[in-house]
Amino acid sequence: SPASVLEISDASSPVLRVTDSDNSNTAFIQADGTNAAYFGTLTNHDVRIAPNNSTKVIIKTDGKVGIGTTSPNAPLSVVADSNAFAIRMYGRSDGYSELYGSSNDGSTNNAFLQVGTEQTKLYTLAAKPLLFGTNSTERVRIHSSGVMSVANGIELGSGLDATAANTLDDYEEGNWTPSGVNFT
Repeated sequence: SPASVLEISDASSPVLRVTDSDNSNTAFIQADGTNAAYFGTLTNHDVRIAPNNSTKVIIKTDGKVGIGTTSPNAPLSVVADSNAFAIRMYGRSDGYSELYGSSNDGSTNNAFLQVGTEQTKLYTLAAKPLLFGTNSTERVRIHSSGVMSVANGIELGSGLDATAANTLDDYEEGNWTPSGVNFT
């Protein structure tokens, strides 16, 4: 007797097909002999995962996957809820990979990380600072003008004040003596 209300059993990779004859769209579920399971379409139509009849994940016929969008514009496009940031990833033909932090609608890239065989880049893509930190505390800030501020008040870049410039010179010459730091 079957273990479910509907059970399809066959020794040679059974397939369940559902066809909409008006649109020539055929969906399928298949179990094959290599212990794999498949679902998808047998026609040139997208695959959607739609809880509560609302598409949340789509696999386009060109292989692009959208999470939170039905129009992915990259191999994986993630669109977050309203007023949140989304993540987009790209692989390029020149061997580089890029990860973008984008606006919710994907129209504005705010920052990106690019990794390749020759170099790694981390950028903001607007006139905003780039921050680095440890232990949830900002330690270094690179301003959009290129000036770098270090947590102890030293600034490196254009417009250096004399104290910061002298401190940098002393450090480079090996004459820098830290103040206010206990190394014991």
